[in-house]
Amino acid sequence: MLRLDDQLSIGVDDTRFEVRGRGHVEWECDTVGLRTVVVDGRHARVYAETRAIESCRTPDNPAGRGPWAISFTISGRFEGGRPDALTASIQGPFIDNSGVFVTKSL
Repeated sequence: MLRLDDQLSIGVDDTRFEVRGRGHVEWECDTVGLRTVVVDGRHARVYAETRAIESCRTPDNPAGRGPWAISFTISGRFEGGRPDALTASIQGPFIDNSGVFVTKSL
């Protein structure tokens, strides 16, 4: 079985940002969602995590069990000024090394 790398990238356009990535989830229907955003002085951090969708996690769906590599996008807007740096991370039980991080100086 081919396993793709978990990855993240950050794009910034004026006051808007976009975090794009690929991460591994346990079931085909699971997803990645925003966990929290923290601003510490002039550094903003976006934390994402894998999320289980319980409706498809049944013995009737054995083919749905993976792990699966899925793509995701999280977008947002800076309010009250743009930070000097933005860090994004994704965590979950099927993410390589229990977390992938990327930082971009703005």
